[in-house]
Amino acid sequence: MAISIRSFAKFAAWGFAASVVSAIAGLLGVLSVVYGLVYFGDDSSLKKATILARINEETNIYMLDEKTPIGSIFSDAHRRYVPIEEVPATMINALIAAEDKNFYHHHGIDPAAIASAAIGVLKGGRMRGASTLTQQTARNILGWWDVTLSRKVKEAIAALQLERLYSKRQILEFYLNQFHVSGNGRGIGIAAKYYFNKDVKDLDLIESAFIAGSVKGPSQYDPFIKYTRERRERAIKRAFNRKNYVLRRMYEQGWISEEDFKKAWDEPVKFNRGSFRTDEVALVDLISQQLQRKEILEALGMEDARELNAAGLKIFSTIDGELQQAGQLAVRRNLSRLESILKGFKQERPDYYRKLRSLTINDFYFGEVAAIAGTPKEPELKITFGLPSCTVPYESLKRYASQVALPYYQKPEVVAADIVKKIKVGDVLYMEVREYNVETHEGVCELMKRPRVNGGLIALDKGEVRAVVSGFDTHGFNRSMQAKRQPGSVFKPVVYFAALQLGWSILDRLDNERQIFPFQSRFYYPRPDHDSPYKEVSMLWAGIMSENCASVSLTSKLADKLNFDQFKSLMGVMDLLPHPGEAPRDFHFRVARAMGVQLDNDGVREFQLTNAINDLMLDVQYTSSFEFQQRLKKMWWGRGYASELQNILLAKDDLSPTQKSVKLRLASNNFLRHQLLDQQMVADWKLIEQAVQAKGGEAAAVDPQVKPLLDHFRVLPGLSKPALGYVMTLPGEAPQRDYKNKAEIERLMMPAGRPMTPMDVQAIWGGSALFGSADITLNDVLIDGWMPHGNEQLLDGYVNKHYEQVMARQEDYDLFRYYNHHDFKIAVGLNYLVSLAKAMGVTSSIEPVLSFPLGTNVVTLAEVAKIYQTFVSGKTYRYYKEGPPNQVNLIRRIEDRFGNTLFEPKRSEYQLVLPEFGLQMREILKRVVTHGTGRRARSELYLTLGGEGNVLQAKENRGNKVLPGEKRIRIPSFGKTGTTNDYNNANFAGFIPYPVEKGAPLDPENSYVLAAYTGYDRNMQMRAGGLNITGALGALPAWIGLAKEIIDKKKYGEMLDVLDLTMLAKQEWPLKTEDRATPLAIDMPRGVIVGGTADQEAIGTSDSSREGESASAASDEFRASVVETVVSMPLSGGAPLRMFSPYKAQDQSTLPGVGSGVAAPATTPESDENVNVDEVRYYDDDGKRGDQQSAKATNGGGKAEPQSGAAVAPRPASTSTSAPASGQAITAGTQAEVTADAVINDLDSGSDAPQVDVKAGMDDLLPQDGADPRQLEDEVW
Repeated sequence: MAISIRSFAKFAAWGFAASVVSAIAGLLGVLSVVYGLVYFGDDSSLKKATILARINEETNIYMLDEKTPIGSIFSDAHRRYVPIEEVPATMINALIAAEDKNFYHHHGIDPAAIASAAIGVLKGGRMRGASTLTQQTARNILGWWDVTLSRKVKEAIAALQLERLYSKRQILEFYLNQFHVSGNGRGIGIAAKYYFNKDVKDLDLIESAFIAGSVKGPSQYDPFIKYTRERRERAIKRAFNRKNYVLRRMYEQGWISEEDFKKAWDEPVKFNRGSFRTDEVALVDLISQQLQRKEILEALGMEDARELNAAGLKIFSTIDGELQQAGQLAVRRNLSRLESILKGFKQERPDYYRKLRSLTINDFYFGEVAAIAGTPKEPELKITFGLPSCTVPYESLKRYASQVALPYYQKPEVVAADIVKKIKVGDVLYMEVREYNVETHEGVCELMKRPRVNGGLIALDKGEVRAVVSGFDTHGFNRSMQAKRQPGSVFKPVVYFAALQLGWSILDRLDNERQIFPFQSRFYYPRPDHDSPYKEVSMLWAGIMSENCASVSLTSKLADKLNFDQFKSLMGVMDLLPHPGEAPRDFHFRVARAMGVQLDNDGVREFQLTNAINDLMLDVQYTSSFEFQQRLKKMWWGRGYASELQNILLAKDDLSPTQKSVKLRLASNNFLRHQLLDQQMVADWKLIEQAVQAKGGEAAAVDPQVKPLLDHFRVLPGLSKPALGYVMTLPGEAPQRDYKNKAEIERLMMPAGRPMTPMDVQAIWGGSALFGSADITLNDVLIDGWMPHGNEQLLDGYVNKHYEQVMARQEDYDLFRYYNHHDFKIAVGLNYLVSLAKAMGVTSSIEPVLSFPLGTNVVTLAEVAKIYQTFVSGKTYRYYKEGPPNQVNLIRRIEDRFGNTLFEPKRSEYQLVLPEFGLQMREILKRVVTHGTGRRARSELYLTLGGEGNVLQAKENRGNKVLPGEKRIRIPSFGKTGTTNDYNNANFAGFIPYPVEKGAPLDPENSYVLAAYTGYDRNMQMRAGGLNITGALGALPAWIGLAKEIIDKKKYGEMLDVLDLTMLAKQEWPLKTEDRATPLAIDMPRGVIVGGTADQEAIGTSDSSREGESASAASDEFRASVVETVVSMPLSGGAPLRMFSPYKAQDQSTLPGVGSGVAAPATTPESDENVNVDEVRYYDDDGKRGDQQSAKATNGGGKAEPQSGAAVAPRPASTSTSAPASGQAITAGTQAEVTADAVINDLDSGSDAPQVDVKAGMDDLLPQDGADPRQLEDEVW
């Protein structure tokens, strides 16, 4: 037995030794494998470039102040990379104490910690983490979050590799920039900003201890994500305990003193939430898009814009943070206001309500009605948001009620009482927070409405974007930059701007009555959107009151002020002159392709009607009535009338009988129809005369063959005696089939006067009657009831005379016939408008249509702003080599993380047109605000000065309550309203000057250009009750909201000279005196100079944000109580200066800069014979006006000689047929086929009819049987 025991012991010893050896061998094998993996395994994912690509800093975007962040460009998470050198030692020590106290004593894994954790588990304890900071760093970098044995082994290998590749401080830097904070925020930079709104370098001991303790479970300690007071307090308590846990560990390691430990122990964690996410998603996207310019990427050494995601760059934008915030708030308030006006009061959906932890002043939230308090006469609402709460005072309810009441002209007090009756506890309402106490969580709110209507707002300063609002929300589609919408009458000033360049003056009179505008076999009938007492108005008044008819009339006559030489010069600018060696046939084909108009004799004859009417007007100006002259001026040629008449009668539209009858009367007032009526009248007169002579008056009157002829004559009332009119329906005018509202339309079209009686017949043709002869001759008969036969004959003679003169002039290329062609002359003006719009920065497709001034083309709000920026002084701005000639810029500078400038765009200014044109445009736009549709801006933009001792101080506006001793100083502004035909869009664009020198007058050259629009994204009408949302009602309030903040934020009050007695007397901040102009007192509607030296006050001051909506203000948009004013006019010889100076598109590299001197073309008379150049205006190298030069030239042969050092524009060539110099040509507008009906809201398209032979029978007014209605177009093309 002993032997057996001894043998067994020996055997066991050998077995144990073998096991030990095997274990050691296995361990050595494992260690060798681990060694191989650590030193020779794949560590490509741990290379520094790879790690930095994962955790590198996002590219940050900042406001104009270069401090306030807008947002960032990143791949998947927010990071603000912080080098280890910028991390305080307390933060590093706190992290090591909390997560890995042996960090400096291991090589990636901590065997002691692993063993301790294992023993704890074997004893039945809780699983404790044994991962080192290095292992956590590897896990964070590689994204290994699943807990499996194989993953833990790989993590340990990766940790050992990290220790081999990097120093301890580098590993700490990787960890500190990668740990999770909240949402998609990572790293110490985000943690410091989010929890304490600090930079990392400014973290104190308590803050460092908390962050270090929160890295593994941040949501447990984050009070900002808790929705109830209890949970929030619980999170704060946990944060306090966790902070103390880390402090104790730091104290135990000897990294803080006992004094610091005890002092920090009882201190709470003082959270101060900062934001690392951006609310300006749309704005960040917009800036990101501009960063993708090839020019910028090349400067940054990048091939792809995605490299910006981890480049750690600093983008300093042009966005002014204060103005961006103010613009967003102005848009939100206005859209909420519009929704209330359009849809009235209604509770919000209950599921919109979410409990909140805190509120931000001027933000909008859904709240729940907790109680209805106050008194029965002045009730208040108590609103809860979860933890916070607020009160809606009665004044807010009344303001809201004034919006709801506006379409129905009700009293706000009555509507407010009705609203309160509808509200019950538990209802969800939409609120704006006006005041909020973060300690008590109580505030004051304004009742609002979450809008469906939307809009945009943009602010520019010399091409730099200071604010751009994408809509009610700050994310998604950027309506200001991307939404293409009809601008309405905001586009009218483009026509005025072009007209000034083509020889018009703002004092020129324009027809302001409804008329028909034929062009390219189509017919346009613009309608006024309000009643005007003026049949003719000045261009100035057309802009002030947004007159549709006058503006379209001007559009159709843009080139009418040009003499032949000037017209050829304009054709040259537009590349419409013959090229060297070009065959006439090729030239005509090229021009027809470019303009959509073929040169034909009928078009020439049609144009001569205008000249003939002018001749006849001279003959009858003292012997005819104003009504007669107006009808004469509205007469058109008549080509295509027969088919247009059928279109009007048979069209399936929503026009009322009255509207159709107006169109019928306008269409029938044409020369060709009058010719046929006149011919038929003469024939009828002679037949009746013969019958009366043969049978006598009474017998002839009842003769069956004569009576139908007498039915064409009507006895009309006259001044001293009755008049005789001739009216009849020509065979081609009979409707082809029955049409809607036929009886009513026939009644409305019934001719004036009464039928003939036998006594009338005897008195007129018989020479005597019971009461004597009527003394009416053939020449006295009024064709169509208004045009005497004698005048008809004169008009016909004048047409033939002018036509023969034109046709007698023979030229190789028939340029004189082009000059005298009706459609071509209109097309030149329209295409010049298109080219001018493009030169001012419009890149959207623009159609050359007569409805151009009514804003029927679609453009973006940014393009509108660029146009109005050009109106300021005729300048355009360019920042990049590629892109439109007038640009907007969002980027000021780009730096790397070390502060080195990598890219900085340079602004180039170009004088597109002469400053005089900008001056006259400012006069129009200023009067829109002072006397026209934009008066609301004048009433609300001011500073209030109050007496304190002997010094006046700028004070806050108080609405219409002016205290004794106070003065209100208006801030001048400029702008134009715009409303589309169906009230789908409301627009306002303009500018407000800002001060640059204390006490100095405001110089419009330094202005913020603002443009705003409102409208439904689906283009629905904005109408409610009897109210239509116009530009003044829909867009102007948002514009004013931002303008008010500009006045406040940009310290206008500090720059004001409060001791300027002249300013105090006029109560308006003066504008800089123009040395290029002279003040003239004028009657604005008539455009004539009158006596007087100053404006009369047109409107008082107000503040709608305090007072609510005013029904009278909404209905008085077109009120005109004051029509006299003083304007600044550039003069020549004592009269308003006329200049023919079209802009010329040039290669951008050769565009003249402001400092290089810009020549102004000579002022030439309207006659094309013996051109005398009375004046040449020029600018010297400093951009200042030089002396006037005189020169005379005959037939374009001479030119003015400038003084030394003066740049003088060459006079337009009179007979040149050569092509313009290289780089001078503008691409002409699109062909006529592109002018789609969809673009013209009020366009009635008419089929083309064959040309009418005046001598032919009446049946020729109808298309021939089997004729192709597009025959004429086929001939053209």
